[in-house]
Amino acid sequence: MAATYWFHDEAASWMPERLGPLPEHERIRVYLIGREALEYHITGTLLESLPRQPMQNLVHGLPLQLMAEEVALLLELATPAVPWHREAPGVNAYDTWADARQAAVWSFPDTALEWSCFHVYRDLWRRGWWLGSGLKFGGHYLVYPDNPRQCHSTYVATVSLPREQYTFTHLVRLGRLGTTNYWLMKAEPESRIVKGKDVKFSIDDLAAMPNATSCWDGVRNYEARNIMRDRMHIGDRVLFYHSNCKQPGIAGVAEVVREGYPDHTALDATHPYHDPKLKPGDENRWFMVDVKLVAKYPRLVTLEELKRYKTTHLSEMVLLNRGRLSVQPVTRDEYAFIHALAHSDEAHVHADVE
Repeated sequence: MAATYWFHDEAASWMPERLGPLPEHERIRVYLIGREALEYHITGTLLESLPRQPMQNLVHGLPLQLMAEEVALLLELATPAVPWHREAPGVNAYDTWADARQAAVWSFPDTALEWSCFHVYRDLWRRGWWLGSGLKFGGHYLVYPDNPRQCHSTYVATVSLPREQYTFTHLVRLGRLGTTNYWLMKAEPESRIVKGKDVKFSIDDLAAMPNATSCWDGVRNYEARNIMRDRMHIGDRVLFYHSNCKQPGIAGVAEVVREGYPDHTALDATHPYHDPKLKPGDENRWFMVDVKLVAKYPRLVTLEELKRYKTTHLSEMVLLNRGRLSVQPVTRDEYAFIHALAHSDEAHVHADVE
């Protein structure tokens, strides 16, 4: 049976019920106070904001949703030294792993893979590492040398069963997980006719392409060209930005599926992006990459909204400091923050900031 598990500060009395998909009698809840979360290397995932402690404060931005491994570890460690807090009489709370299993509300770890994952998690935890979910990078865990709020992960841990077989391409992909780069690329979502052709290209146009894949041609800026030619790699993530339109903003995420190669449109005199400075026989100096749609965001993260965070989370973002560059780098933290914004309720996020 599935369970919902939370960690939050003992002083916080508010817990949004919409975050708990299961009835009260089917939940198992684990409570620690903030300083003990650090002591026990509890990472969790920031989900919401408490009324007086908004998510923008990463130290107090609670509650956290715990990984199943974190809950299992805490239940295994349960002793008088670990401060478990019962909410109220009549509400289920379990002090040990065995109690939770006996009540049939907790089964992790159960399968062979779950047991393997838990043993790997516990072993790394005992060695002093901090662990978070590695789902975003295709692994089981991100492994940090210290508090994840203060540093980047050192490794991506992937757990496999003893007889599981890997192909060569799968091993290569695993080797690239920790080197993913992030970019922002601009396209025009509204019609504009150049040389009798419409250069409009929105995220919906990308979705309509065969296999939702297209070349990214027409870049005629040397700095942007150099990024595509020298720095973009297969698997890199791209924030798809709608530019030169009534409401500019980030519409979704794409992935680089072919690394830099010559942009043939620069040599085509009939093409809107023809480079008139190139003469017959000249070496083509312009490059492009191929990108594939990963996901369209549930809402557009507008430029106006991004500017609200220019003095906080996005203070160094190239888009907000050198806006005209059509292909630009994005840090991992900026990408994660924008990704979270896109999946948040806009009014709720703005209320927290204010």
